[in-house]
Amino acid sequence: MTRECAVLLPGVCAALADPRQPGLDDTCLEKLLDWFRSLTWFGLAVTRCFLASSRATPDPTVELVQDNPCLTELITSVLALPEPSPSILSFTLQLAGILASSELRFQHLQQEQLLGRLFGQEGPRGRALWEDASVRSGWVRGVHSMVHHQPALRFLCSEGAMDMIFALQGDPSLFVASAASQLLVHMLTFSIESESSKPLSTKDCLLDESVSDPITVESLLSCKTSCAGLLCQTLAHLEKLLSLKHLRVDLPYMSLLRSLMTILQFCNGFLSPTSPLGSTISRNLINCFRVQKSALDVLAALSEKKGCDTLTGSLFDVLMAYLESPNTSPTVLKKAFQATSKWLVHLQELSCSSSQCQQTEKILEDVFVVLQKRLCSPCWEVRDSSLEFLTAMIKCLRDQDEFRQCLLSSEVPRLTENLLEDPESYVRASAVTAVGHLACITYFAPASPVVGNQYNKENTVAKLQEILSSDSEGFPRRAVISTFAKWLREGCTGQLEDAEQFVSRVIQTVEHDLDWEVRLGALELVEVFCSQAICQRGLSECPYAPAPSAVTGSTHQQELLQVFCRAKLFGFLFRSLCDCDKPVGQRACDILIGLRGNFYPMSTLENPQEIEDSPAGRSIAWLQRTLRQGSLAQNFPTDGGNGVDFQDPESMMVALGAIDLLELHDELNKSSDHVEESPQSLLQDILATMGTIEDNEVDCY
Repeated sequence: MTRECAVLLPGVCAALADPRQPGLDDTCLEKLLDWFRSLTWFGLAVTRCFLASSRATPDPTVELVQDNPCLTELITSVLALPEPSPSILSFTLQLAGILASSELRFQHLQQEQLLGRLFGQEGPRGRALWEDASVRSGWVRGVHSMVHHQPALRFLCSEGAMDMIFALQGDPSLFVASAASQLLVHMLTFSIESESSKPLSTKDCLLDESVSDPITVESLLSCKTSCAGLLCQTLAHLEKLLSLKHLRVDLPYMSLLRSLMTILQFCNGFLSPTSPLGSTISRNLINCFRVQKSALDVLAALSEKKGCDTLTGSLFDVLMAYLESPNTSPTVLKKAFQATSKWLVHLQELSCSSSQCQQTEKILEDVFVVLQKRLCSPCWEVRDSSLEFLTAMIKCLRDQDEFRQCLLSSEVPRLTENLLEDPESYVRASAVTAVGHLACITYFAPASPVVGNQYNKENTVAKLQEILSSDSEGFPRRAVISTFAKWLREGCTGQLEDAEQFVSRVIQTVEHDLDWEVRLGALELVEVFCSQAICQRGLSECPYAPAPSAVTGSTHQQELLQVFCRAKLFGFLFRSLCDCDKPVGQRACDILIGLRGNFYPMSTLENPQEIEDSPAGRSIAWLQRTLRQGSLAQNFPTDGGNGVDFQDPESMMVALGAIDLLELHDELNKSSDHVEESPQSLLQDILATMGTIEDNEVDCY
């Protein structure tokens, strides 16, 4: 913390605790919490590194609490208020959790007897303010921040906080319920990852007694609400565990897979159990979307684990039932598609005996039959998910012969191209992406098969260019420019001459696009083109490019300048420097600096006096002044305006050497609010808002 902030902080804390002061908006309070999180992050990282040690963990940021007693005074003052405002109480709960995220700071707050009054039984849980969702949310988020060491976990168990965390899983506020669910997963993961020599005893506990008692389990599973809730929580924990890189215990993957398949069959009514409890569970889970989605997430995670290979046939039977069923909801179908694509990849990675190859081919055929139907669904979410599934499969399986044959012998390519004209913009965007990946198989592959006369490469490119120039929505246009950049990067647009015309057409189409992400995508296209052209001409440090002689290098420079000028790249790049959206200007500046590095490798920039005396000198000097205006340069010159010829190689060589691109780079990368968003300014603004400093001391934003 800077000295200036330390001076301002006591006044801010006093103002926050004063009930007579006007309330702050949530944005200011959240920014303040973000600042405290950044101040305590280093101490938290150190704490986690030393979790295995039984001695006290060193924590340089413990001084944050010791040197700033105003923080504990703020907490004490808020707790003393008979009716603090919900937003300030929520802020205080979150602040305390952040401060208690390290063991030493936790002990300091415990000595002040503050944590029990905030998070324990004597805290706000039993007061009228608990009815406010923001207070409950603040409590959950504060606990989440605090649980990074064992003492915090033991404290919560001893204070009965676990019962409250379970109760909040069904909170009427979806935000609170979601945060409480994430907290449970975090606590379970932390307890497993922790290597403490003193694990929690049965008396202390994230829960073990309740779920291991058969009577309790049967009671929970017999009720529809608790059955779904228990399964969803358990499945969320499993997914989190499966995502860990280092798991201290071996999970029974085969048993888990069998259980997941059983749950999913319960949910779609494909399994009829004989036991009374099984029948009850089956009735409770029929068409339960929450459990279906959670189970499919875990199923997808299991695809990366070994030991489940013998069940792949039965597994795909379950997945295909979900893909084919008209009762599968769009959100569940999306999850089923994601799980299917991951297991298809896993299937391809297995050693391919003849029987396995036949099984794989049969599964792929069934998948494409279903996909054809889903691409024609009247529900746009289903069409969109189907296209995303197709794209995911092509990315992972495009080199597999069985996959390519099944894909190209189906109606999927034709149906996908038809969806380029879908009435829903999200579907059009997904169709563009899918078509872009399909093209790598159908048109641009070295030995691409004949697909049919009804569509070809030229027609596809024309359709995408039409979308780029005329689609009323931004999503499809972004997808097109991203696809074009992908094609160029993978060498799908042919020789340099063809790529030059392609890039030129694209940037002329998008240079005035109203969507800044489309313009940014065009700059990515330009960057790829420039990099490839430079590499082909041997001017860059390509590993396989022969070192050019001085004469050859000069000739190549001239040729490259002519290529870039013919493609009208310079006009596009220099205009982009003045774009009203800063990311566009930043990317354009980076590209121009990279180009200058190739044309002036020894940083031998043009002499200013020689520039002034050259034919293009005055116009280039004018261009430099215009560029300094940035986005305020409303009337940026078109080609030839004010004497600047962006298609003249000599003028552009002079421009690259003369214009101070590094100065422009610094200006573009300096945030317009780099001062206003500093912690010091934030503290000043809070004091100003609450009327405790003079107006002329404020640096508002």
